[in-house]
Amino acid sequence: MRIGWAAAAAAVVLAGCASSEDVQSDRQQPARTATATASTGPAVDPATKAEATKALDAAYEEFVDDSTGRFRSEADFLDRIITAEGAWDIEGRRSLARLSTPGADSEGAVDGTFVMRSMTIDDHVYGGPEFGPAAKCWFDYGTKGIDQVQQQVTGMSMPANPYPWYQPAMMIASEARALGFVDGDKDVVAVEVFADSALSVLFNRIMLSSYVTLPQEQIWVPAVLTLDEGKFSTLRISLGDALTGLEDAGMQVVSKGASADQAAMFGEALEHVTMVTTYEGFGDPVDISSPSADELMAVGDLAAAQSRGESAKLCAAAKD
Repeated sequence: MRIGWAAAAAAVVLAGCASSEDVQSDRQQPARTATATASTGPAVDPATKAEATKALDAAYEEFVDDSTGRFRSEADFLDRIITAEGAWDIEGRRSLARLSTPGADSEGAVDGTFVMRSMTIDDHVYGGPEFGPAAKCWFDYGTKGIDQVQQQVTGMSMPANPYPWYQPAMMIASEARALGFVDGDKDVVAVEVFADSALSVLFNRIMLSSYVTLPQEQIWVPAVLTLDEGKFSTLRISLGDALTGLEDAGMQVVSKGASADQAAMFGEALEHVTMVTTYEGFGDPVDISSPSADELMAVGDLAAAQSRGESAKLCAAAKD
């Protein structure tokens, strides 16, 4: 099974996998074969690989034991700061996330920023915009409706993701493998991470659209993971490296409605983009609860209204 793909809405896409137990097993034996590695990356002392691996394994154990935490990922793409942020609860098998894209041409977007939110509790998925008439509503995808969105985006049936609550930002840190310390600093570890998970943090919809061309082998690309008192702190990665690694292994960038020239322009723009993900709040309480009944909109009703060219009936909370 390919690691980590699930859609949360027609415009919100999530990715992830693994419960706390499964994360441990996947860390030892990734679901895809590790083969390709990009050539770029920081200077690293390979003699420190074993010690760096121990430090990373200890940080991973802290990550699972703490169970809860928060992340924030940022990247400057075409002079716009795209941001993904959220919280998770490994033991509770739930997460909450929001993706902010400035400059999006979307009616009702706040201050020119297109913001979509998502929530996953076990395998129950919710999503929706933070703007417009439905800002107070959550689209309810249930536990199976997400498969329909996947098929709409990809045009094909996809393997079900049993752990959609495991965010891609969590994946890139928890599955990272150490190469050694950087400049003798034992809090700075040169690592390799999953290329598809890295790109999916901010560009999930494009990655989902490109699913059919993703290589079967797990593609690893270089990154730098900083620790703070033995815990994950900051991960820096070139998204250009991630895209190049996947394209070299056969992936074709596909965005619904985009031309080949537009796909090429996207790749060129991404070439020098660095994504920085910070982790904090380990062990702090997180409030991730199912939306109330008056906040819910059934996805089936939404799709039916769209097919008739009508506006969907808003949730009761939006009418207050």
